[in-house]
Amino acid sequence: MSSSAGSTTADVIGSQISNIQGKQRLQTKNRKRKGTNMKDETKKKMIALISEALEKDRRWQDFIDKSSSSVIASDKKLKKLIDTYKKQQKETLEKAVSVVKKRFKVPNMEYDIKEKFHEDLESGLPYMDLKFIPKGKNKNGKSLNFQGIRVAFDEATKPAIYPDEDANEFFAQHINDDLASAIKGSLLNIQDKYLVKLDKVAKTLEDINVHMDGVEHGLSKLLSSLPDLDTRVLKKLIRSKYNGQ
Repeated sequence: MSSSAGSTTADVIGSQISNIQGKQRLQTKNRKRKGTNMKDETKKKMIALISEALEKDRRWQDFIDKSSSSVIASDKKLKKLIDTYKKQQKETLEKAVSVVKKRFKVPNMEYDIKEKFHEDLESGLPYMDLKFIPKGKNKNGKSLNFQGIRVAFDEATKPAIYPDEDANEFFAQHINDDLASAIKGSLLNIQDKYLVKLDKVAKTLEDINVHMDGVEHGLSKLLSSLPDLDTRVLKKLIRSKYNGQ
């Protein structure tokens, strides 16, 4: 049977199938474009939420860092929390390094891991530099000696693994090397599976924030209860006697 235009039924069906396939390809393309846009929007929202959370976590950190030891000591609870915070930083860092030593594994190769303790001059935060020394060679006769891996605090709350320039150069030079890939994979696994659980410091930092929020709320409530004249005199005193501090 043929169509009125002289085309065969197969021709007509073939044309219809081509049109359908064309529409399907266009729909798939649009879905992919829409999916990409949604992914971009989701990524932006996640970054915004993370930034907001980090800002919230450290909302009193700069204030405390700029306060003298006598100011901190004037509030016994705050001083105790800060002493605990600093102690936990060192303990958590040591725990993180012990986790790296225990969990770092690459096929057919063993490493001695040497650590060196440091303290950042600006932030005062502790960190450790690690050096990986191979014990012999693997079954393929390879032996990769590398360093430049640092265990430090991510936004002063949780320990994280950071490669420095030496480590980045090492991985760049051995980008197609199976052993180097295994090294990188092991470090990422340790970070994602174990170090993220070391959150004692983060919890203590939140305790500090809650305490300081309470101090601020108490003072705000007190000031709001004062007569306008008292509030103006108090502002004058702060500006003149305490230099606005």
